[in-house]
Amino acid sequence: MSRKNLIHLVLVAVVALASGIAFARVLSRFNPPETPLLAQETQPPQYRRVRQTTPTVFDSDAFYQTIIDN
Repeated sequence: MSRKNLIHLVLVAVVALASGIAFARVLSRFNPPETPLLAQETQPPQYRRVRQTTPTVFDSDAFYQTIIDN
């Protein structure tokens, strides 16, 4: 393969790659993909679910009695 043919082949490959990327970008602008490519960055943070407990009632009589006893 001559040098001229090799240069021509490389140029055709680069132009084909660039046009394919541009075509994919235009298509994704009109029809965005369902799942983003970087799903980790676009999802909201996952918060840990905290178990809800019944609130404790403060027993002031027992509290003051403990203070008096000690």
